[in-house]
Amino acid sequence: MKLHKTILPLFILSMALAPVLAAVNANAAEKIRIGSRLEYYDVNYREGGFDKKYGLDAEAVPFKTGIEVVSAIQSGEIDFASTGHVPLAVLMSKTDKVLTIATAGYNAGSAYRMVVPVNSTFKSIEDLKGKVIATKLGSGSYNAFVNYLKAKGLNEKEFKMKNGGPGAIVAAMQGGSVDAGIWFDPTISLILYKKWGRVLLDFDGHATFMGLWIVNRKFAEKNPDAVVRFLAGAMDSGDLLNSDPGKASQLLATGYQRRGRDYPAGVFKDGIPLIDFSSPIKQKYIDEIKKTYQFLKAKGRIKGNEPAWNTLITSKYLDQAKKIRK
Repeated sequence: MKLHKTILPLFILSMALAPVLAAVNANAAEKIRIGSRLEYYDVNYREGGFDKKYGLDAEAVPFKTGIEVVSAIQSGEIDFASTGHVPLAVLMSKTDKVLTIATAGYNAGSAYRMVVPVNSTFKSIEDLKGKVIATKLGSGSYNAFVNYLKAKGLNEKEFKMKNGGPGAIVAAMQGGSVDAGIWFDPTISLILYKKWGRVLLDFDGHATFMGLWIVNRKFAEKNPDAVVRFLAGAMDSGDLLNSDPGKASQLLATGYQRRGRDYPAGVFKDGIPLIDFSSPIKQKYIDEIKKTYQFLKAKGRIKGNEPAWNTLITSKYLDQAKKIRK
């Protein structure tokens, strides 16, 4: 067969470039979608380039609430996300479309802190009886406070509770419209950084602060290698948070700024050490999730049957990820 004199050079060029193009395609980053509510672990993962390190390109899909995240990961709108153990227990009672694959962060209660105005005279919880305390009713912060009161033989009715999220707590502390606020980072550290308030107490031993990495089950079954590579990066990211809060705080400041929140790195640095960002799913974490399910079931907040825990909480991807870490 004879090639036209114009086509021949192009044919030769295409044959020469074929190996190069093949190599480029082979090295092209695989896109994944991560639900993001500006948690330390998901921001640090992307800003630190831990996705690129393992051949992935993580797109942050922003959400305002955990309810939106849960809905999106069930439907397959996103591939990965992080969630707390309470919404996870509810999610797992409703669907088997989502797998829990690693721990993102853990704290035994000290991450929840109560702040009071910096110049106030309050020295203990007793001083706040009859005073206004702001927190989001029904939240982890609120539950930590209630558990603390029970342990101290106190009653919630002895305090004036004001329902409000982090933005309202910050505004109230600035304006002096409340006597105390209860939340977690970066809200609390921002208040401390700006010297609007000081920590009166934390709730160590009275609550569980837990974030877990979850993945759409269908995605995981079709793309097990991507899940393994994601977890390898997540482990590297967690190691950085644990070992170098200074560097991690710079990454977090950059990530928050991209989402329109101009927080100095100093806001993050002191709060990072409160959390253990190690990835293994310890048995005590699983027991806490089960305990949460049973509590919510008894309260009538969960109607579904008890989940198949061994099927929906798995370390198999994490075990493989440990072997490929660079």
